[in-house]
Amino acid sequence: MTTATIERIETCLVDLPTIRPHKLSVATMHGQTLMLVKVFCSDGVIGIGEGTTFAGMAYGPESPESMKLAIDAYVAPAAIGKDATRIQNCIGRCRLRTGGAAGRIRCGARTSHAPLSGRAHGR
Repeated sequence: MTTATIERIETCLVDLPTIRPHKLSVATMHGQTLMLVKVFCSDGVIGIGEGTTFAGMAYGPESPESMKLAIDAYVAPAAIGKDATRIQNCIGRCRLRTGGAAGRIRCGARTSHAPLSGRAHGR
């Protein structure tokens, strides 16, 4: 049995409205931007994950736009062709490629890999 490998990774930004306005001290948020990531594997399995920030860069060093850029430019090229079921190895490469400060990117990678790992273990 051969191991599934990562064939490609796609990211996109989605602007979603909030259920109700969220009032901050400096502004009121009526929507939020999410970064979605899709991981396509050689065995046909597709993993989907998200990375999001609360109130943009006001609460942390990452924005959905910077997460998308980092995945497209650094993480995806490092992950293509690698074992799709070895999430910890992928996360380690992500840390090396992005300087270790990309927590929400790693979260998106983990959630997109969950179905891949489950499928590999017969779940």
